[in-house]
Amino acid sequence: MSTHLLRPSLPLEPLQHHVEAELVRVDVLLPGLGLHVLEGVLGEVRILLREFAPGEARSDVLELTRLTSARIGALYKVLPTAVFASAMRPSISRADLEGRIDRLIEELAARHANLGVTSGRQAVDEAAESLETRGIVVLDRGHFRVRDRSVLRYYARTIEHLLVTPGRTH
Repeated sequence: MSTHLLRPSLPLEPLQHHVEAELVRVDVLLPGLGLHVLEGVLGEVRILLREFAPGEARSDVLELTRLTSARIGALYKVLPTAVFASAMRPSISRADLEGRIDRLIEELAARHANLGVTSGRQAVDEAAESLETRGIVVLDRGHFRVRDRSVLRYYARTIEHLLVTPGRTH
C-alpha cells in the first residue's frame, strides 16, 4: 500500500485519519479493487470532509461513511466465482444454479453493480472449472456439491455488500 495515503502533504483532521484508516482496511478486504480506485475515492472523500465542521452531528458523519462505503462497493468488479459461490447450495443442479445466478445478476444490475458476468450460464461456465480444480466444489451426477465451505463463503462475501438480501452459502 502506498504510504502517501497515510502521510498526506496537508495536515488532516482526526476524522480524516479515521476515514483513511478505513480505506486501508477496505484495501485489505477487497484487494482486487486496486489502489488507484481507492486513491480516487479518497480524493472525493477529502473534498466531502472539508464541508464537515468539527462539531458536526454524528448522523452526518455516519452518512458520509455510508456514502464512502457505497462508492467503494460500486467499483468492485463482480466476478463469476463470486456469483457462483453466492448462489451455491450444499447440492444443486446446474440448471438450478444457473437460475439462481440469473436472479442474482438481475438484482446486482438493478443496483448498478460493476458486473463481470451477464448470465448464469456464463458464470457457471467460467467459474466451475477453477472451483472444481481447487477442490471447492465437485460436479457429481449433474449436481454441484460443496467441498470447502469456508473458501466458498469467502468468494460469496466479496459481493455481499451489493446484495439487498445476502445469501447463505454452504
